[in-house]
Amino acid sequence: ARKLRLAIAAADDDPDQIDELVRLPDEVWSAVDANAVALLNKVRGEARAALVVVFERRGAAWRARSELRRPDPVRRARAADLLGILGRRDAVPALCDLLKDADPDVRVVAARAIGRIGDPEAARPLLESVATRRREVPAHLVAHALAGLGTGAQPALVHGMDSPRESVRAVAAEVLG
Repeated sequence: ARKLRLAIAAADDDPDQIDELVRLPDEVWSAVDANAVALLNKVRGEARAALVVVFERRGAAWRARSELRRPDPVRRARAADLLGILGRRDAVPALCDLLKDADPDVRVVAARAIGRIGDPEAARPLLESVATRRREVPAHLVAHALAGLGTGAQPALVHGMDSPRESVRAVAAEVLG
């Protein structure tokens, strides 16, 4: 499994190798899963696309979506992180819900995942997460996530400049600047 994963990471995206990784028994895949996720963060281009295909075909995104509602905050955070790494736009509404999670680490991971995905529709929930009492997301993390949303987030940021909350105005001004 390791040899196949490294071959794909080296941009040797032979469809047979991808199929072989997808067909690995679950117990073998679980031994390399964490390393494969770490590799997704390090590779770009065709190699990354090939690894994403492997994760998608193995049902990783589907499982991660179901993990977002688990009682264990570590599982919720890992799931949010994976969905962000995979760039799953369809997960953005669920990730926005996690911005209000009881666990602060889950909120942070959700904000980072949203920033990685880059869906401008998440700009308002991200801005609002700065102003949520007792469950806020740190302003610098929200600013970084908002910057990842690109120019499509500009209307929400301009709207944020009129917020009654100073923290929202500050983050909006920082990102617009």
